[in-house]
Amino acid sequence: MVWFLAPTVALCTQQHDAILSQLPAARTRLLIGSDNLDCWGDKIWKAVLTDVRIVVSTHAILLDALGHGYVPMSRLALLVFDEGEFHL
Repeated sequence: MVWFLAPTVALCTQQHDAILSQLPAARTRLLIGSDNLDCWGDKIWKAVLTDVRIVVSTHAILLDALGHGYVPMSRLALLVFDEGEFHL
């Protein structure tokens, strides 16, 4: 799976729209805080990401998904960082 990371929801939405327009056949998913991700469990994460090839989110969402084990590192084929202003 390819995971695009952007520092803001606005940039995530912009990137997701651009990917959809250029790769309409690829199954993509935009994950943002308003999706209520904090309430998702393992079953929901698995269902949402089934057959998804490209995910777009903020770095915090990916960090939480990895930290809770919802997304195993082995599932990530490529990470793409939009804008290099990530601060740890």
